[in-house]
Amino acid sequence: MANILPEDIDSQIVDRFSALLEDPLYNSGTRRDGSQYSFSEEEKVIMLREVKKYATSVKEILILNEVKALSGEEFDFPNHGQSAHPEQVAWADNDVTYGMAALNLKRFERYVLSKNADEKISAQMKLKSGEEKSVDLPVYRYSQNIREASTALLAGPHKAVDWAFIEKQKASDLVDQEIGLIGDPDTIDLTTLDRSALQWLLNNKKIKGSLE
Repeated sequence: MANILPEDIDSQIVDRFSALLEDPLYNSGTRRDGSQYSFSEEEKVIMLREVKKYATSVKEILILNEVKALSGEEFDFPNHGQSAHPEQVAWADNDVTYGMAALNLKRFERYVLSKNADEKISAQMKLKSGEEKSVDLPVYRYSQNIREASTALLAGPHKAVDWAFIEKQKASDLVDQEIGLIGDPDTIDLTTLDRSALQWLLNNKKIKGSLE
């Protein structure tokens, strides 16, 4: 349960498929009528492009299912003959579930706060005082969908009033630090932010709100 999905699971899928494309055992062969075939370089490029899309989608689905499982949320796999439980079950009050809170905080730190080191959002803004300001904001590695689901790990149903109390406070402090990268939102004329910067701020404020 403590294992986290490999961060490069999507790259692993693409690399494995790329290796298969270069293997004559898979990229060429004999048809039923006895004629020979082999994939052209153009066909290989097309297949690899589509597999990259597939790998990205698979990674997001795997992460979301991992997060849902850890949150105690019931989720539905109708195509596999399983359906959601009719009642959502709250975490029991015992040492095992308290360990889950610490584990969920690690997931939060990874899936909510991880950044793409080579990407930035350059934000220009005006403060309510009239002063102009520019900042570089980080681009998060995981989608907002995953970030919100991971935040919910610390806000799931539980029977102990203090479950994840400390962990939620730590997570909230970390989000405050993120929001602080743009400055104090109350001092900013939000109408002067471009769409990317405004979405960045509102997405982080949404995560902050989920922890309160």
